[in-house]
Amino acid sequence: MWRRYVLNRRLWRFLGPFCFAVVPTRLMYRALLQLYRFHPALSTQVARYYSQFHPQTAQRSLWKKTPFRNSAPRAAAHLLFDLKQYESSIALIERYDLQLKDVHFLWLLGRSYFELGRVEDAAACAKLWPKTQLSDPFMMQTLAHFLLLAGKEESRAAELLRGAAQLVPELWRPHQNLSAREPWAYIPTAIDFLAGARGLLFDAYNYLGQRTEHIGRGELSCRLYASALRCQGTLRKQFERQMALTTSTGVVASSVKNGTSAGKANAIVSDECVAFLAELGIELKDLRILPVEWTTQIGHEGMIDILLRMQDLGWWRGRPVILARPQSVANHLLLSLFDQKAPVLVAGVNVDAAIWGELASLQRMYGLNFKAFQAPSSEVSLWQEAGALLMNEWEADGRGHPMRDAFDKLVASTSMVRQIVERARSGWGMSLGDWYVCLHLRDASHYGERRGAGQTHRNSDVQTYLEAIKYITSQGGWVIKLGGPRSPELPKMDRLIDYARSDERSELFDLHLLRNCKFFIGTTSGLTNVAVSFGIPSALVNCITTDAQLWGDQVRFVLKTVRLPAGDEVTQRELTSTPWRWRVFSSEVLAANGAVLQDNTADEVLEIVKQVDALARGDERAYSEKLGGADELLSKWTASLAFSHFYGNATPSLYFLKKHAAKFLK
Repeated sequence: MWRRYVLNRRLWRFLGPFCFAVVPTRLMYRALLQLYRFHPALSTQVARYYSQFHPQTAQRSLWKKTPFRNSAPRAAAHLLFDLKQYESSIALIERYDLQLKDVHFLWLLGRSYFELGRVEDAAACAKLWPKTQLSDPFMMQTLAHFLLLAGKEESRAAELLRGAAQLVPELWRPHQNLSAREPWAYIPTAIDFLAGARGLLFDAYNYLGQRTEHIGRGELSCRLYASALRCQGTLRKQFERQMALTTSTGVVASSVKNGTSAGKANAIVSDECVAFLAELGIELKDLRILPVEWTTQIGHEGMIDILLRMQDLGWWRGRPVILARPQSVANHLLLSLFDQKAPVLVAGVNVDAAIWGELASLQRMYGLNFKAFQAPSSEVSLWQEAGALLMNEWEADGRGHPMRDAFDKLVASTSMVRQIVERARSGWGMSLGDWYVCLHLRDASHYGERRGAGQTHRNSDVQTYLEAIKYITSQGGWVIKLGGPRSPELPKMDRLIDYARSDERSELFDLHLLRNCKFFIGTTSGLTNVAVSFGIPSALVNCITTDAQLWGDQVRFVLKTVRLPAGDEVTQRELTSTPWRWRVFSSEVLAANGAVLQDNTADEVLEIVKQVDALARGDERAYSEKLGGADELLSKWTASLAFSHFYGNATPSLYFLKKHAAKFLK
């Protein structure tokens, strides 16, 4: 019983800041080493929580200072890894050649190399692995990953993955992206077993594609995703042959589960699942599945709009369905806007959980990939790059905004929206004819991030926005801040509404405010995708990204400045090319490469707001002429990009370009 409470994540999330704030790192490390001897799992869990609350721990060297490195090397190496002391873990293992004495140390060595972005060294560890049979499923999985990274022995990697899954059934779960946030417990389906080792390769390639991006080696990801799509193509052909054979004979010709079971036709896909799809008018061969990662963040839901536009342009074919879990949907109302083109299937709500589970398993054969896109020509690109190109072609054709049209139709059919809006505006003191701007700042509260870790480098300080807010209110407008209820509180200012922390918040009102604002001030975060799909003029500030962006011609943006230790700025060409494009993924990767980010200054935020205000009024040309040199600046900008559609159809702030041209547009 006590273990359940000690290992409870919610408990540590509450107690962590208090407990860990007063314990010095070296003292905590020594205490955890002692604890490891009696309870390794508890020691490991506490170490991981500690590293979350103290991200700066990774910048220190601990192993030379402890007396336990010789008497308890396994504990020391393991805890150094859990504390994200990857360099120290490597130093300890290599100092005593421990990787040659125990496969456990080799496992930790390869994982430490990987987390530092030394993918080639991690892959080389596969050569040192003993040929003896492994019994630890997670070591088997790691070795398989190393082999796939090396691009060798795919068949051996597949058998290792199968062996690991047979020991841990949860490893049979289909995987495309970590943002799915699936619970650990999982009961495999017959479809999972039929997919076998090839299906597990599909999962592994998707996982490695994302993880290489996380560690700053995203140049490897497209190759890995392409391998996942290759596996999917093979699986789909094998599955359809199996289904055809089953249908013609009434019997599964080969065993489905671990080589031990066979059955009738519905042993692969149940009669209930087939009948459910038939009710939707979908044949199995036409099925295209959007798994749960498309629904867990509001920006991901906005990406569905772009995916469906791709279908409208003939980039892919089939009948899509969207899978969702009721407790993990970012915005149920936004998701419902796609229901006419792609039915939204919510487990246990409008579809039986067992049928939903079968469809989730079928994503290995019929899933639309969340991170990669295969064009009709069979060329594979990163999904965001394809989406950015889509924006260019879509707007060149003069097409509209399907998601906006669906929202307007929904709102027109209910009087509830008008009542909510009128009540809120009256409470805020807004008159009926007053216009407003929506503001969203990315902050650490939504994901519980700690400064210096993860994606905190994408956050910014509200103080640099105050001059822009004053400009809007001086023009007679209002500013309404969107976001989460725990977002930082804004200073009290006239005509500034902190809607994010108010009782009026709702999914419907969030979308209504975005849809009807004069323009939107945002950044590289999920709400921007929604604003763009609604066709709202947008001023995006403090942007930093490894991904190509799904931005339209109503977007103007400014980027954070990336500075090196010598004071040099990383240029735009470098930021859109390997390796620097991938080095801005996280705070840790930036720090490892000696780079720091500089937020946009108050004058840069103010000027882009002025430009987008002019854009929203249809008077941007006057703003450009007043600033001067716009054509030359934009020409230099276009020439500096690694590929022209990296930012979709958007253009940068003219003021920002003029201010930074000498160093940024080299």
